[in-house]
Amino acid sequence: MKTSYISTNTLDNEGSGNYNMNGFLLESSLLPDAFEYPALLIGITDIGKIDCKPWDIMDRDRATLMLGELKQKYPLKMLVPFAERYDNNDVACFEQGKGEEVQVIRSCPSQECEQTEYYETFSEWFNAALNDMVNLGWLK
Repeated sequence: MKTSYISTNTLDNEGSGNYNMNGFLLESSLLPDAFEYPALLIGITDIGKIDCKPWDIMDRDRATLMLGELKQKYPLKMLVPFAERYDNNDVACFEQGKGEEVQVIRSCPSQECEQTEYYETFSEWFNAALNDMVNLGWLK
């Protein structure tokens, strides 16, 4: 199955550098060169606030703040955060050059943070996030 991507060149109608106008996803000026968000993530954020607790798709302001934190902790990696968990310090990220692969990193104050999970695609991660919501009793 071929994965669809939306290029950073695909902007809102006004060309403002934003993927959508709902306040999600980083502005293209903050993204690594040639980075592409998966089309499924763009479609999900176009809907608006998505409640898939314990995960939260970050709004643009939170993602921008987390981007700065990750740059400090991992200066050699080009990580693009898009979600975080309510019940721990996990952050789901893409990494430049790794396509739709999702890395879940434990965000902690020290430099010893490490990858806790890995998913080959965004849709695989999203499916796991929805399963967490059901299995951990967040869906009522």
